[in-house]
Amino acid sequence: MSFPTHNCPAAMQVLFRRLGVRQITRSTVIWTVFTTMLLAMTACNTAPTPTPSPTPQVRIIATRYTALLVGELVMTDGCLRVNSILHSDASYLLVWAPEQQVSVEKDTVRIVDHLEGKTVVWHIGEIVRLGGAGGEFKHLDERQRAELPANCPGPYWLVGSVAPSVEASEESAVPSSATPLPTSTPAPTPSPTETPLSQQPTGADITFPSGRGGSCRPG
Repeated sequence: MSFPTHNCPAAMQVLFRRLGVRQITRSTVIWTVFTTMLLAMTACNTAPTPTPSPTPQVRIIATRYTALLVGELVMTDGCLRVNSILHSDASYLLVWAPEQQVSVEKDTVRIVDHLEGKTVVWHIGEIVRLGGAGGEFKHLDERQRAELPANCPGPYWLVGSVAPSVEASEESAVPSSATPLPTSTPAPTPSPTETPLSQQPTGADITFPSGRGGSCRPG
């Protein structure tokens, strides 16, 4: 069934009469047409797909001190310390940065530095080198103060960068499969050649250069 498109209200009246609706006003037809158009427009207009925003990358910004501490790594009353070789009376308690993960197993100390992306292994009793700065309790932040063991007094060393121990550096500097230098073999000393008795001159063959010629043979 088709209706003329140029007279939409008349077409709607015909439609309602076919459906059994006798009384219909012009305003009702207009609102019906308007509502139908809105529904059609809503169905055709799909919501745009939202574009996911890029995930922000987290950057670690840290301030580290660069003074150098060289000394013997010791464990005193469960406290990891470094006895300075420059100041014999200075024993620093090591205070680590948040991005440094430290684990101790027997005499092995493993430091994982997430900021520099490296792992360093120390052993108790070795001479170690590490950057940082010496300080007192007032120089520590709230996190560092909360993590300090109660039985570990200062002075404190705020750890910056870490490096392999002196022993490990010396071992890595020597090639493990060094080829030994060839040893020179001394040349054999020639022994004096002895002349057989049979080839030695006898008295009968001795010639005396007397200038008068002839030879002397024993009688």
